[in-house]
Amino acid sequence: MWANLPTPDMIKPAQIVFGTMRMHEIERSSDEWADFLMEIHACGVRALHSSDEYDSFPLLCDVLTRLRERRPDIGFRHVVKLAEPSFDDTRFDAERLAAKLERYKAALGSATIHDVQWMWRKDLKAEAQRLADLHAAAPDIIASTAQLKRSGAIERFFCFPYSTAFADEAMKLGCFDGLVVYRNTNEREYDYLLEPCLAAGGKFLVIRPFAAGQALGAGLPTPREQLGAALDHAAIESAILSTSSLRHLDDLLG
Repeated sequence: MWANLPTPDMIKPAQIVFGTMRMHEIERSSDEWADFLMEIHACGVRALHSSDEYDSFPLLCDVLTRLRERRPDIGFRHVVKLAEPSFDDTRFDAERLAAKLERYKAALGSATIHDVQWMWRKDLKAEAQRLADLHAAAPDIIASTAQLKRSGAIERFFCFPYSTAFADEAMKLGCFDGLVVYRNTNEREYDYLLEPCLAAGGKFLVIRPFAAGQALGAGLPTPREQLGAALDHAAIESAILSTSSLRHLDDLLG
């Protein structure tokens, strides 16, 4: 199967979203991380993916504060992971969604959250109930996301569906700008939605382009080939990946 992988053209820096989940695992100070963000910005990377559920989030917020102090001319798009409702909630709540976004804006020092990776986080074994709850909340989801866009609180609203059935129903609502999905040489279960999403003017954001490291190693395609394969459709806007090495980023960009 590896022989059939296309040789990637030059991967554009704008196709890479820097994933911040593991920042705290690297022995690097806030100032050193600020230097790193300056470097990847100079390379053309313009977006950061974060979540206030990550252990790295306090570090990221401190790094962004230092970056603004040193280089106020440098800014990033923010892609944030946000569950509404979450496990302990019984229903979707528009006010709670807006409050979560305000907390993100304050913590990240950003006037807007550019891309929301939204999740309906409930027991995935109760899929029928999750879908029924989505339908019941659909008018509130549509109205609240439209208002958040009008107010400038968000720019785009993406669904992280957890299942193809949920993705199908979510895309019917018409309020999503696309999907955030796992996609790599092993995981392709959402590919049937690529063309419909593109036809509707939507985009995919890809998570786990290296299959959580399982697709890398001796005898396997290079990371650049893996990333090229993850990005090989016009509907796919970017891939979220973590790296702490400028050399690795250079290799990926070719």
